Amino acid sequence: MNNKINTQPLISIVMSVFNGEKYLEDAIQSILNQTYKNWEFVIINDGSTDLTESIVQSYQNDHRIKYFYHKNIGLAKSLNRGIQLARGEYIARLDSDDRAFPERLQKQVDFFISNPDVVLLGSAYLQLDASAGMALSIINPPQDNLGCRKKLKLGHSVFHHSSVMFKRQIDGETIFYDASSIIAQYAEDIRLWITLCSKGNVSVLPDVLCCVLKSTPQSLSSGRSPLKRLKLQFQLSQIARSELNGNFYDLIISLFDLLKGFFFVFLKNLIINNKFLISFYTSARYSRLKKEKFDPKLVKLWSSNYEANLKIRI
Repeated sequence: MNNKINTQPLISIVMSVFNGEKYLEDAIQSILNQTYKNWEFVIINDGSTDLTESIVQSYQNDHRIKYFYHKNIGLAKSLNRGIQLARGEYIARLDSDDRAFPERLQKQVDFFISNPDVVLLGSAYLQLDASAGMALSIINPPQDNLGCRKKLKLGHSVFHHSSVMFKRQIDGETIFYDASSIIAQYAEDIRLWITLCSKGNVSVLPDVLCCVLKSTPQSLSSGRSPLKRLKLQFQLSQIARSELNGNFYDLIISLFDLLKGFFFVFLKNLIINNKFLISFYTSARYSRLKKEKFDPKLVKLWSSNYEANLKIRI
């Protein structure tokens, strides 16, 4: 058994945690339950003030779990430290409030071995919306290299962070997140996808390999300014077109996509200022999520995977 493990590629799971005590134990357990065993788990405590440290230290009897602490420096810089400390051939990402299903690492490693031209690999994922009573939905990103590149040239994300695995080094160069610009504060993941796309092919497995918890209510008025999000989207699309050999047609499509975004911002502002429309939107959203919650296929998927892992705590 040990000889077999030694011949398999080492996977470095990298996680940055800031005050993630609520779900951290579940995330760690989901890695311990992996069918693929040749891994190391690099956990970076980014200046947490809660019980993060004691939770991780309770697993220190497992030599594969590597724990490091530093004062708060932000997600991108923390992840870069994790990559610097990693020894694996591949980096797998996992956030502290997400979970990997048991076969995630095995299926992604197998794909990389069979497709050496691929540098970045994502998967479909199961999404839980805590604000809507645990409604279930499956998110399926574009599954081909061309589809992923098209989406990036629009300034959109392609994968969920916790679904990706990528090569730690390409042509002898270690791949890091961009931690030097304002983009690093809001879209360090998309910026990394663009960098990796410029160095090789990307792909997406249709298998649902992780569970993502949306613990923050997604209301129309919450979060960053919609106009600032559109500005960031445009900046990302410019970078993607520059690094991924974009053309004039890509620019036109990107501008059209931004116009659609401005139109939806206008509609959202209209709804926010109209009590009747707010009530209608809330009712429609609840009805949709209620239907998703009881989708038998999703419930079966959730049950079969999660019985092997843990019970989620909201």
